[in-house]
Parts: sequence; structure tokens; C-alpha cells
Amino acid sequence: MALVEVLGFGFIILVIAVFVLYLLFPYHFMSNQTHQLINKIPGPPLLFAFGNTWEFFLEPEGKPTVVLVNPKDIEVVLNSTKHIDKSHHYTFLHDWLGLGLLTSTGTKWHNRRKMLTPAFHFKILEEHVPALNQMTNILTQKLMACTIDDTPVDIHKFITLCSLDIICGT
Repeated sequence: MALVEVLGFGFIILVIAVFVLYLLFPYHFMSNQTHQLINKIPGPPLLFAFGNTWEFFLEPEGKPTVVLVNPKDIEVVLNSTKHIDKSHHYTFLHDWLGLGLLTSTGTKWHNRRKMLTPAFHFKILEEHVPALNQMTNILTQKLMACTIDDTPVDIHKFITLCSLDIICGT
């Protein structure tokens, strides 16, 4: 007897469909460590092979994403030296920026961070407060001039120019 006759054509199609869906969802490609870390964060339950993408109408990219809004949680993450691996998005910057502080991980990142830390000591930063205040006041004045009517304003160019002013001024 043929397998189709024994199991039925519909059942075979169902098994193939489930297998294809399993392959389409990257949940099973995550490492066990990633599973454990994601499961520690409160949120929707992760389902085998589907994660929690079912809640987002089967979002095409099933990579886990964590958004922190509580400042204390953000502080814990930023102060951590354990989980400092960058996402795959940083690989696009390698050709442009190389493997510096922004794009590197592990020992290389740690060594570069240790070299830069003294430059950001509070005593050194206090010297730049007047310049920061001056540039912020200029930014505020430019933004206030744009609020005469209710027209939306793209603040990107203002922030970019202010950042450049701060970098050059400090």
C-alpha cells in the first residue's frame, strides 16, 4: 500500500505544511542561552517553533527584541559586562567604522572601553557644561522659532547640527 493511501492525502499535506512552517520560523535557530535569557523577561509565552510571533500576526522576522523603558532596567543592561554582544545589524558598520568601540565585542570592546573611560570622568565632563548649555540654548531657540504655527518639524537636522556643535565645541 502506498503511504498516501494509508495516511490520507490531507494528513500528508498537513505534516508537510507544519514542517515548512517550522523551517520558516527562526525560533529554533536561537541558542539555548538565548532561549533562557528571553524566557527570563516577562512577556507573552514562547511557543515551540513559533516563539510569540503569533501575537504579531506572524511577524516576518522572528528575532527576539527587548525594549526597556524603566531607567533602572536600562542601567542594569548598560552596566553589564557580561552581555555585550552586538546585534547582526552592526556588521553593516564594519566596512565603514572597522572594529572599534562601537562595533566590537568581547575582549577587544572591553580593552577599548577601559582606555576611554577616564575621558568621561565627571571632573572632565564638568569642564564642558558651559559649552553644552550654550549649544543646548541655541538648539532650544531654533526649535522655538519653528513652533510659531502647528506645522510638524523634522528635528533631525537640528539635532545633527547641535551634536556637531557640541563635538566641535568640547
